[in-house]
Amino acid sequence: MSVSAFLCAYHEERRIGPAVEQLLPHMERILVLLSERPWNGEPEADPDRTAWLLEKYYPTVEIVRGAWTTETEQRNEGVERLQTADRVFMADADEYYTRAGLQTILNTPAVFGCVVRQETYWKTPEYRYEPP
Repeated sequence: MSVSAFLCAYHEERRIGPAVEQLLPHMERILVLLSERPWNGEPEADPDRTAWLLEKYYPTVEIVRGAWTTETEQRNEGVERLQTADRVFMADADEYYTRAGLQTILNTPAVFGCVVRQETYWKTPEYRYEPP
């Protein structure tokens, strides 16, 4: 069974490496949907190095650039591009999974999703909130 993933990203140069590395051993194909602007339509922030880092360190990862106006548009693009995969894993570039959590996701025969424990952080993993 082939499992492919896509990550939605916008200005994620600090987080894109760990986000991709956690998926590389498990995915047949990885796309990064790199948005040129935030979904809220605000003016584009200063350019960052997300695309450069992907091209330099993760040459097998495919970059899809776009200017999606909503999260739904960006996610639908990923689903459309990976429609030949048996299963599609969807995440944001600032989401990290433990090995156990990722294995739970990959081993669950769910069509629409499964539940894993989540830790929420603010800006960096050093500032995280762990729900009870």
